Amino acid sequence: MSTLLRFMSPLSVHPWLAVAIAAGLGFLARRVRLVWLGMVAGVWVVYAFYELSIHYHLICSRECDIRLDLLLIYPLLASITLLGLIQLAVTMWRRREGAPAR
Repeated sequence: MSTLLRFMSPLSVHPWLAVAIAAGLGFLARRVRLVWLGMVAGVWVVYAFYELSIHYHLICSRECDIRLDLLLIYPLLASITLLGLIQLAVTMWRRREGAPAR
């Protein structure tokens, strides 16, 4: 069961991917000046610390193979990230439409 969970969840095997996602979203939020996207990046940072602490056995012992918490965390992360990216796309579209023609 542990191997199957690790195969299905690259973020639990490689928690530094969550740090990279948070950095990318934070960069976009700063560049475009979107508060919501910045908050999404902050949630990814919190998740990255949580996942790193589990990966290095700071929260959970080595017997922590079955990760039922991911059934709640992954849909939450996916939905707020999707909302943030939709807001980014709408904001970019509005700025492009409002910009003077060249």
